[in-house]
Amino acid sequence: MAHKDLQAAFGKAAGDAASVEFVMGCGEMAKAVLRNGTAVAEVYLHGAHVTRWGYKGYEALWMSADAVYTEGKPLRGGIPICWPQFGGLGPLKAHGFLRYSDDWKVERTAAEADGTVEVVLTHSDTAATRELWAHTFTFKYTVRLGANGDLTTAVDVDNTGDAPFEFTAALHTYFDIPHISKARMEGFAGVTYLDQLQGKKEIVEDSGSIAITAETDRIYLDTPNELAIQDGWHAKIGIKKSDSLPDAVLWNPWVKKASNMGDFHNYGWTSMVCIEAAAIGKAATVPAKGSWSGVQTFSVTPYALKASL
Repeated sequence: MAHKDLQAAFGKAAGDAASVEFVMGCGEMAKAVLRNGTAVAEVYLHGAHVTRWGYKGYEALWMSADAVYTEGKPLRGGIPICWPQFGGLGPLKAHGFLRYSDDWKVERTAAEADGTVEVVLTHSDTAATRELWAHTFTFKYTVRLGANGDLTTAVDVDNTGDAPFEFTAALHTYFDIPHISKARMEGFAGVTYLDQLQGKKEIVEDSGSIAITAETDRIYLDTPNELAIQDGWHAKIGIKKSDSLPDAVLWNPWVKKASNMGDFHNYGWTSMVCIEAAAIGKAATVPAKGSWSGVQTFSVTPYALKASL
């Protein structure tokens, strides 16, 4: 989507809040930049794709140096929206159609007195989506910077049709880390996961501090609502998710798979890990004229500095 005139593209949304600015991003694609005194976030209208979250100079989201910014292609990194299908769990293209759609609209922006800033994007069914998935819906996506710098992404799905529908979904977050060899993932001990590299073999996680040392692709089922990444150098990234997103995907492509993906920088696997809040193990059901919501919130807690001896 090459927006030559952002004001025309967004109507009056660009003037609704001084702390939300609409600018041209990579590939002449429009993006919203959210700022407060603590943090910054960037959201492309293409795919409603969050590409940046920085907290006091700490950049917490990973974007591939080789990401492709063009119509009809999903961006590699940040927070892709996987909906109404996760991966290949159905007849659609992997991860559904929202992550590369150019039919997103800005519903509103807001800035509160305490520094909270948000942008709300919406996507409704179109003739093109109904050819792929024969349901009518409205998908609302709220991206919010809290006054304390936390990042929240919230989904509200309305079924506008006369019959129920099911979906699987994930907020496919790529976290930026100094080096995969130092990072540890916490909160998964005792949780059963499906190992995608072993034909979805069921395994019970026995580690309270997971190290990634090879290609990893796991769907953890019914995880705790609070998970964490210890980046091993600078900070702990806290992850909180709603009950409606009971699962979590842990993914790193490692050397070979990364090199085989044209938009994934060959060495990008060394500085990223995905933990994806998801509803996969059991499809979510939305009744006719009903609704569903899911939310995740991230926080950064810097490590205490140690005095040199």
